[in-house]
Amino acid sequence: MLLITPDALPEGDPRVPLSDSRYKVVAEKWSACMKNYGFDYETPLYASRDHEWVEAAMAAVQETAGGVPLTPTSGVSAYQTAVAAADVQCKLDTNLVGIAVAVQSAYDQIYIDAHREQLADLQREIAEFLKGNIQVPPITNKPQDATSSPEPSTFPYATSSP
Repeated sequence: MLLITPDALPEGDPRVPLSDSRYKVVAEKWSACMKNYGFDYETPLYASRDHEWVEAAMAAVQETAGGVPLTPTSGVSAYQTAVAAADVQCKLDTNLVGIAVAVQSAYDQIYIDAHREQLADLQREIAEFLKGNIQVPPITNKPQDATSSPEPSTFPYATSSP
């Protein structure tokens, strides 16, 4: 298989636990910062799942589906703008992104070390494809069984530990 998705990687891909103490500490600081701005989110993940964002996304889809061109601020409320501004400021103030990337990198390295041989095989397969020695099978529109593919694990959404 040459389609490079998380299920092409050994064990799906690197996983980062939300319970990692380094991430928990910075997420708590981010949450406290957001409270200073008047917003109560336990983690950035909860903020991204706020019903305000889902409703705005649905409105944008409906607006586009109706043939009305989207403008850069269409469907964006003052509340959403305020939350986004506070989120960015709190991420800067707490270095949440820097810490999250460092934690992800540490788990990635553990994953690489544990799967070095399988990853080397995959690297060779990609090189052969790029040389034209491997053909990619056609993509079908067959729906994928929901149980056959792991959930995406881009940090901080992953859940298992190394």
